[in-house]
Amino acid sequence: MYTPEDADGLFRAVNESRDTLLPWLPWVPTAHRTIYETIYDIERFRRDVDPWTERTNLVLGVFRRDTGEIVGGNGFHTLRLATSQAEIGYWTHERHRRQGYCTEATRWMISWMLTPRERALRGGDGCEVPGWGLRRVEILAAGGNVASCAVPRRIGLREEMRRVEHTWLDGAGWQDMLCWGVLAREWDFIRHAPAGR
Repeated sequence: MYTPEDADGLFRAVNESRDTLLPWLPWVPTAHRTIYETIYDIERFRRDVDPWTERTNLVLGVFRRDTGEIVGGNGFHTLRLATSQAEIGYWTHERHRRQGYCTEATRWMISWMLTPRERALRGGDGCEVPGWGLRRVEILAAGGNVASCAVPRRIGLREEMRRVEHTWLDGAGWQDMLCWGVLAREWDFIRHAPAGR
């Protein structure tokens, strides 16, 4: 999770990428406009993690291993406890795009979310975190957001839905909404990829 010490880096990463994050992400026009908003948001992200409510929202930073620089964000939202599923969202600083950071982070996020609660997922740094034990994970993206659509395709997720002209986005017009999904029983936890792909 982001810490207060990450506020300056997160503020800069969003603002340096704001023009290219628009119109795809609904929070971009009103978030991180000042360093104080970023500090507030980091604290809000920490408070939003409540496994007993449907409001659970986990926002994580994606950092370079060698420098610790923020390259983007990843996390899940729209957790539905009744059906044991959630949606993943992500963004990448424009300077770090097309380098595989988002795809790698999303693979690990899917593994973490689908790992049974009684097991732990061992991260690349050797730390272990208990799984969330979800049954299903999905990714939604506007059809015109080519970069975001490329991530689930590279991972090999199943495209399950295309809602034609489903969503209006200022600056992009009517957009198809696409959905990719995977079930826990279809996921290879060693390779962080769909089984058999």
